[in-house]
Amino acid sequence: MLSSKGQISAEIIIAVIVMLILFVIVLANNFAMESSSSDVASSINDKKECIRFAYLISQVYSSGDGSTASFDLENSATIYSTQKTITINQESCYFLAPTSNYSFSKGKLTLFNVDGNILMVMQ
Repeated sequence: MLSSKGQISAEIIIAVIVMLILFVIVLANNFAMESSSSDVASSINDKKECIRFAYLISQVYSSGDGSTASFDLENSATIYSTQKTITINQESCYFLAPTSNYSFSKGKLTLFNVDGNILMVMQ
């Protein structure tokens, strides 16, 4: 009789250890997925900002000479005039306007249409 009680206790201890190991595995997997979803959200926000900026450049251009607009840049951005692309944290998008090459850190930008060319100034 004594040996069967000891055997039940050992089985319970093994079952608890197995459950703890499974719990740790589930927690580790959940943490990894949370980090991945954070990266995706950041990438989506960068792409959204890039598209908004590209749209504003095109809108100032299509509004004609003398038009202006302001934009709050939340991340650093690089503008390539020959490819007509904007890159924000490895996310790229296109715009339709003649401009020069620019590189900006985050902050407030003012865009000007001067003789059909888009000029940008960091404030």
